[in-house]
Amino acid sequence: MLKKTALVSLLIFSCLSTAQVSEALYSSSKNNADANNELELVVGVEDVAYFPLFDFFTGSPTFATELLDEFASQNNYKFIYYPMPVKRFGMWLFEKDIDLKFPDNSRWNESEDINKLAKDKLTYSDTVLDLVAGTITVDPSVDDTQDIKVLGTLLGFFPTLWIDHISNNSVKLYETSSTLMLLQQLVRGQLDAVNLEPNVVNHYLRKLNKPKVTINKNFKYEIYSYHLSTRQHPRVIAQFNEFLKNNKSFVEGLKKKYQILDPEEYIR
Repeated sequence: MLKKTALVSLLIFSCLSTAQVSEALYSSSKNNADANNELELVVGVEDVAYFPLFDFFTGSPTFATELLDEFASQNNYKFIYYPMPVKRFGMWLFEKDIDLKFPDNSRWNESEDINKLAKDKLTYSDTVLDLVAGTITVDPSVDDTQDIKVLGTLLGFFPTLWIDHISNNSVKLYETSSTLMLLQQLVRGQLDAVNLEPNVVNHYLRKLNKPKVTINKNFKYEIYSYHLSTRQHPRVIAQFNEFLKNNKSFVEGLKKKYQILDPEEYIR
């Protein structure tokens, strides 16, 4: 049986908005870190479930948390993960009180102005992970853009490979905050395609007892990468690069553990 104080806390926590939950997680972690001698660093992360790559709300281990926590442990840091909405993602390091951002990539900046600002002010790590961006359909034989009427993606993400079709209204973009919901709708035929990372897609398809899929190579696709970034701590990025170089077997072990395939597996 829950004690009364614990029950009250649980009820209060359940009533919080996403932003308030993020703030609560941040404050709690920061207070715990204060009791240690480790250097606290706040890492801005996306508030979406994107397992096995990352999922900072459930507390479940992921590729990202195991990798970053191991780096932090080896360098006497305490990482405090601060989930935030993807909106204005490119401005996080300029507008939010965070030290680092993960994952990041300069190609995700929302405008040329932000690109210029990032080029002068931000430091990006070496590549952490190579992934593939493309279109996923239930039927891999679909080969005409006219067959894609509704394309699904996560709220705040933007399928750049479809920008022209979305701009001229030949393709409707459907957005939601739930990765699982997107895959359920794809399987039911409510979406013609989704623009999500295939390792993530196949994780959720396994949960739905559905066969795995690959990207549809009849449409454009491209390789991209995850990086750690910062505005204020280039020394930490240098240490992280050294960590990646010296811990290649550890990184490969994480990829195997979380069934993260090399992008070449999807585009052969």
